[in-house]
Amino acid sequence: MFQLLPDVAFQAKALAALLALVLAGSAVRAKLLKGNPRLPLPPGPPGHWLLGNALPRVNQSQQFAAWINQYGPVISLRIGPKIMIIIGRYRESVDIMEKEGGALADRPRSVAAGEILSRGLRMILAPAGEQFRRLRR
Repeated sequence: MFQLLPDVAFQAKALAALLALVLAGSAVRAKLLKGNPRLPLPPGPPGHWLLGNALPRVNQSQQFAAWINQYGPVISLRIGPKIMIIIGRYRESVDIMEKEGGALADRPRSVAAGEILSRGLRMILAPAGEQFRRLRR
C-alpha cells in the first residue's frame, strides 16, 4: 500500500505539468493565429524589447534627421509603453493634417485633472466638441 502513494503523487504532478503545457501552448497558438489587431506602425529604428528606443540627450534633431533619411518621412519610436510618431517633412505633415484633421484636433483625455478635480469645467482640459464650444463662450 505504501508503494501506491508515491505513484499517485507522481501522476498528479505529471498531470498538472501536462495541463500547464497544454494551456501555455493553446495561449501561444491563439496569439499567433489572432495576429495584431492594431494598424501597422510606420517604420522606425529597432529598440530594446522592454525599454524601447532611447532618445539621445543632445542633438536630438540630428538623430531624428538621420532616422528620417533612413526610414522615411514618417517614423515611429517606442518610448517605454508609449508610441511616438514623428513626421519629419513639411509636405507630409500638411497632407496628414488636411486628411485627418478631425482625428488630430483633440488632446489626450486627462481623467484626474480634467474630470475629477475641475469637474469638466476647465476649457484648457476640455475635449474638442460641443462642451469645448460652450466653455469658450
